[in-house]
Amino acid sequence: MIPNRLNKSPIILNCFSRGGSNILWNYFLSHPNICHPLEETLQIFCTNIKAPRVEGYKVAFMEKRFLFNQWNFNERSIVKSKTAKYIDRVLYRKKINNIFDNDMKYKSENEVYSKKEIKNTRLILKNNNGIIYSTNLFHQIYPDATFIGLVRHPVALYESHKRRKTPVVKSPKKFADYYVNMVKRMLIDKKSIPNYHIIKFEDLLSDPIGSLQRLYVWANLDFSAIKKIRLKAKPSMNEDGYHLTSLKENKHYWFSMIELDQYLDKNVNKNQISNVNQTEKESIIKLINKDLSELGYDV
Repeated sequence: MIPNRLNKSPIILNCFSRGGSNILWNYFLSHPNICHPLEETLQIFCTNIKAPRVEGYKVAFMEKRFLFNQWNFNERSIVKSKTAKYIDRVLYRKKINNIFDNDMKYKSENEVYSKKEIKNTRLILKNNNGIIYSTNLFHQIYPDATFIGLVRHPVALYESHKRRKTPVVKSPKKFADYYVNMVKRMLIDKKSIPNYHIIKFEDLLSDPIGSLQRLYVWANLDFSAIKKIRLKAKPSMNEDGYHLTSLKENKHYWFSMIELDQYLDKNVNKNQISNVNQTEKESIIKLINKDLSELGYDV
């Protein structure tokens, strides 16, 4: 643990991209005691030439290695104390910027945060894809963190990645390797890190209130502190294969508990799986290791 940390007891989400991470993130961000750094970890410390960030290159220079490439699926070893302190400071500074964001400056539907209140909130990070291999690194910086791993049915996830032509869908085998390795990493970390939990994307949709209560217990958050849930409007696939949303895309909206249950599309997995051809479906299911059945999926 680094001395004089600015962020205390953060929540760190380990997720597949296109796996429901935005819903999970916003479930937590609906709580007035939680704020994020406005972007994902991979964006804040990006070293991609298409969207380079000074913070990312400074960390790379300090460590003599690139740490936050989402397509690097190798374990990241712990960082120097000076680097850890810099990462903590960057994330804290980014968190304070919520006060300038049109949506995130609200701690509830009609209440705006004060700067002092934002300073005192707990940080929440979203680590997608290969960034989950930084869990030991973040546990070094934040031994008091709560880690949440999010998993999703492999065939529905495959459809999301294939539609967007990500690097992991060159073949069903490549995708299956990606899926298995990610899940195994989560399971290993769950066994070795005390406050590490895994939840299914499907549970977030089928039982949103129960999922919220479970997540808040894991993170030691008071469920009674929320009256409404804030979600980011994203299109989802309907039964005809079209991506639609009835709201303004990427804007945040507040939902009552009843409205939340009605808004979430519980058929999104079924709709996406129906768009994957049978051969690919069977290949992915066959390639997924039987040990992953402990997640509750029929593989």
